[in-house]
Order: sequence, then structure tokens, then C-alpha cells
Amino acid sequence: MAHAGLALATTLSAFLNAGLLLRGLRRSGHFTPQAGWPGFVLRITVAISLMAAVLLWLAGDLQSWFVATGWDRALRLLGIIVAGAATYGVALLAMGMRPAGLRG
Repeated sequence: MAHAGLALATTLSAFLNAGLLLRGLRRSGHFTPQAGWPGFVLRITVAISLMAAVLLWLAGDLQSWFVATGWDRALRLLGIIVAGAATYGVALLAMGMRPAGLRG
């Protein structure tokens, strides 16, 4: 498992830490979710899922990355990043989220 195990352990500990923080804040009364949170979380989850699908589709097979030159890989990666960000933004806009709604 090697380095993947380290990444997995770090991820799991971060989720545990966030969960314990949420539980502590709710118990102390410092955090109470507002009425719109379930819809907000659903929209974010859908946008992330669409972005992940686009990124996986655009990444293609691993062999094509190995045979490409450094510049080709860099430009391809830049295009994939831009496409992912655009997918995420367009998905959120299509589901009714606006940048002004993200401000506190």
C-alpha cells in the first residue's frame, strides 16, 4: 500500500477530526445548521460528482501520459484543470447557486 496508505490515513484522520469538531460545536451550541443546508450540500455533491466524471474522462489512459512530452503533459493537464473548474462552476450555476449566495 506504501504511499497510498499514508494518503488514506491522512484522509481518514481529517474526516474524523472534522466530525469531532462538528459534534463539539453542535453540543456547545456554537453551530446550528440553517434551513438551506441540505439543498446546499446536495448541489455541491452533484457538482463535485460531475466534475470528477469529466476529469476522469478527460484524463484518459495512463499510457498516453507516459509517452507524451513534458510540454504536452503540462498543456493537457492545464486543459483538464480548466475543464474541471468550468464543469464545477457551470453545474453550480445550472442548479441555481450564485456567487453572491456564497457570501456570509
